[in-house]
Amino acid sequence: MSYSILFRDGKVVREPGESFDGYVYMNKGRIIKVDKGEVPPEYSFATYLINGKGRILTPGLICTLTQLSKYPSRYGGKVASSSNEIYRATQMALQDLLLSGFTAVGTIERKVEPVARAIADSGIRAVIFVDASSDNWKDELQILLNRWHGYEDRIFAGIAVLEPNEEAEEVAKKFNLPTISSENIKDVKGISRERGIVTIEKDGKKSYGFIDSKTTSPLNVVKSLYYMGMNPVQALRALTVDAAEILGLNRVGKIKEGYSADVVVWDVSEPPGWTAGHGEPEEIILASNPKVESVIVAGEILVDISEMLTIGRKDVKEAKRLFGE
Repeated sequence: MSYSILFRDGKVVREPGESFDGYVYMNKGRIIKVDKGEVPPEYSFATYLINGKGRILTPGLICTLTQLSKYPSRYGGKVASSSNEIYRATQMALQDLLLSGFTAVGTIERKVEPVARAIADSGIRAVIFVDASSDNWKDELQILLNRWHGYEDRIFAGIAVLEPNEEAEEVAKKFNLPTISSENIKDVKGISRERGIVTIEKDGKKSYGFIDSKTTSPLNVVKSLYYMGMNPVQALRALTVDAAEILGLNRVGKIKEGYSADVVVWDVSEPPGWTAGHGEPEEIILASNPKVESVIVAGEILVDISEMLTIGRKDVKEAKRLFGE
């Protein structure tokens, strides 16, 4: 489905550190116009209108690295093993991320088909890193390349080389696939590695992810780092521009003309986010816990009025049946 979307009369964060009062017009999955002032007549009759009063529009957040299929077991619960269990576990992880304002994710997986199906059905953008330390990684990579790589320009293949594997590195170069290696995974300063939270560093960029972690939102980590003294612009940049570059996602991570319409609308019209006129938007998002009102990926509205549109109550009910209340 393709429709036009207009965000008007609100705060626009073009990228962390650059914001203004204005409008954003999106159509056919792309950002067409970003500007201040009055909305031109040709953009005024969009299919979907978002009144920006008391709202902040930012680039969608990006979870650089996690393991979606392990979501139900993060507190010691049942480990997903069958394809149906992996699909449902991934659905619940994606619902958590989407409702938190994330529009893209990088995930390390050993069984890619059910994970890819859940990602496709949810509407989120993703890089699926095949775990090259598994015995059948080449078969799983073949499935990913044949069926999912490039799907709707949202799902992409990658390779996680967490142990020395020259063959995997050569395959990644051959197909021009993004990689994550053990060298990219560092400790987070001030946070114990035992919590499963890690820094992802690559090509001079830095973001955050989770390996066997009890938490699921990089936003919570960045908020902790902000309270420990990190500059709010730098903190939010780690979850947008820098994360996109680490994952090799093109035209993602900024609200810029020609970029994909991957954006989040934050409601700061009332508590707990009500501080809209008293600070910079990056600090408001990190410090005041505003409500995620809308999440848009490639021009498709996945969350509206803080409700999921692609993962429903029946999906949650089935996940509870599989993994227990």
